[in-house]
Amino acid sequence: MICRSLKRVQRVRSPVRAMPAAVLALSLLSGGCDRGPGEPRDPAGGGAVEGVGVPESAATERRFALIELGGRAGDDGARADVIGLHISADRLRSSLALIPEAQWPHVLILCVDSLGGALREVAPLADLIAQLQERGRVVVWVRQAWSAAALVALAAEERYMTSDAVIGGAVTVVRSRDSDSAVTGEDLATALKVGEEVARRGGVEPLVVRAMQTPTPLSVDVAADGRLSWRMDLLGARIVNPAGEVLALTSRDAAELGVSRGTADDLEELLRLIDQTERGSDGQELGAVRWVRVGQAAADDQRACRDRMAAALERVVVLLPHVEMAMQHAAAAPDAQERDRQIARVRALLEEARRLVQESPAIGLYTACTPDWLNARDAELRAVASVRSPADSGEGASPDAREK
Repeated sequence: MICRSLKRVQRVRSPVRAMPAAVLALSLLSGGCDRGPGEPRDPAGGGAVEGVGVPESAATERRFALIELGGRAGDDGARADVIGLHISADRLRSSLALIPEAQWPHVLILCVDSLGGALREVAPLADLIAQLQERGRVVVWVRQAWSAAALVALAAEERYMTSDAVIGGAVTVVRSRDSDSAVTGEDLATALKVGEEVARRGGVEPLVVRAMQTPTPLSVDVAADGRLSWRMDLLGARIVNPAGEVLALTSRDAAELGVSRGTADDLEELLRLIDQTERGSDGQELGAVRWVRVGQAAADDQRACRDRMAAALERVVVLLPHVEMAMQHAAAAPDAQERDRQIARVRALLEEARRLVQESPAIGLYTACTPDWLNARDAELRAVASVRSPADSGEGASPDAREK
């Protein structure tokens, strides 16, 4: 099952943005996250973060690492990284292992920028975030977090967002050859349980996460002391999500509703927000903090992993029509020699595709190239190899051509 991003955002009575449940057909691999004229600076950019304006001698040194979970390959926004394919718990864990224990950051920043992905990868990533939080402070910095990426971001205890970020729209769908449809029944119940666990871990109101996953009316009353009382109806003082809509929150709304701790458009601004709450190991307030970036090898490795997965997906997309074409040529070959040549070509293509799918099984979620599809092509190939045309003499045929 895939958590699908819902691209179109509709303004409702409150500043909260909600998503029409009917808009379910957006491809996760399409664009849609291009930055406009107000594009924030690159997350790796920012000012002189190794001091944030504080003299080195007067500051306490604190290490931070910035790992990007998703993003675009270039400024044109041609690629949108997705959970499960480009971003996975195993690959993130492997990248973080490159940080020496002695250099482990006081604050690990995970920059989430994704339109969604596979629901099945949410729990492993949430588990890894929980493990990382046991080692130290983990901050999720959201540029865009739709569908499965929203659930991953919500699993962390501490979140910040860029000013143009959106988080939510986490409808789970089942893919078919012709269309996608929102899950129902037991599948929906399973998806909602994932959301409930994410809410518990991230300290988020469960009804907020539910409204992101399935059309849920949602409103809230705000007490004089700022406490929020949530209602699964439209009778509260503030309408958060109208009936029939799927919830997605802007950065302002997320901050007002306790989903985000603040807004930062560049790294220096983010570190200033983090700096306000950073404490020493003895629990006392730190004085001035001089931030030092570590873990560049891990950040580079994570980007390289995403690039490899993107290249593998692109290659599989190219391979599939070539497999079908070579199969047709083999079946229509005028003689044994040409049939053997085409059969060898199909086998080489299938071998390459199988290797790519084994390296990244999530490819099967976004293409027809699944283990079942590969096995079916193998069976077809054996059938083609067993057929003898009238032009075949039967002499000198290769073992492949005689295969049963």
